[in-house]
Amino acid sequence: MRKAIEVTDLTVFYREMLALDHISVTVNAGRITGIIGPNGSGKSTFLKGILGIIPVKQGKVSFFDSSFEKFRSKIAYVPQRESIDWDFPITVAEVVEMGRITPRKWWARTTSADKEIVKETLKKVQLSEFSTRQIGQLSGGQQQRVFLARALAQEAELIIMDEPFVGIDMASQEAILAIVRKLRDAGKTIVIVHHDLSVVAQYFDDVILLNKKLIASGAQEDVLKPENIEKAYGMSFLLNKK
Repeated sequence: MRKAIEVTDLTVFYREMLALDHISVTVNAGRITGIIGPNGSGKSTFLKGILGIIPVKQGKVSFFDSSFEKFRSKIAYVPQRESIDWDFPITVAEVVEMGRITPRKWWARTTSADKEIVKETLKKVQLSEFSTRQIGQLSGGQQQRVFLARALAQEAELIIMDEPFVGIDMASQEAILAIVRKLRDAGKTIVIVHHDLSVVAQYFDDVILLNKKLIASGAQEDVLKPENIEKAYGMSFLLNKK
C-alpha cells in the first residue's frame, strides 16, 4: 500500500515539556485515518509538527515520498475552529477561492475557470446559496463544509482536519463524514483528529493511537482493542464506557 505520510522519530517539546516522544508511524494513501488519544496526548501537536507549523526537536517527515515543500500545494489543512477568526470580513466563496491560490502564485488573479471550480465545489457540499455570506454567519457544520470545499477547490490529495466535529450537531457531523467518505472513495487521503471512539470505529479505516508516545497504529479494528485503549486512556475510561 502506498504511503501518504511517513513519520520517523518525531520528537516535540512544548514549553520545555515533552509533547511527543520519538513517534514513527505511517499513514496509508486512499484511507481515512483517525488520530486519537486522551486530552493532552499530542494529537494536534502531531499534526502541527508534521506540517512544520511548530518546531520539532528531531524527526523526519515525507509526503508521498516527497518533502513537505514539494508536496505542500496538494495538502489541505483545516485547523481547530477556535483558531479561526470568524469575524474576518470574507465571504464563503472567497474562502473557497483561496484553494485556487498556490504558494508560488499567490499574486495571481483568479480566472473564470477558478471561479467555475469554486461554484462547482460549493454545489458539492450543498452551500451554493451561502456563497455571498460572511463566513461567521454560518453554523459550525456549514463552516466545516466550507473548508472541505476549499480543499476540493485546491484539488488536494491529502486533507488534514484537526477536531472538525467540535461544536457541531450530529446531522452536520454525518453530512461532513459522508463528504469525507466520497473523497476517500475518489482516492483522496484524509487524516482527522477525533475524540469519539464510536465514530472512529464506524467511519474510519485506520487509527493512530497516541499518548505522547505511539500506543498503536493500523486498521481501526486492530487498534481499538481494550488493551490498547486501556494503555492510552487508563482503566477508568474503559469502566466508564461499560
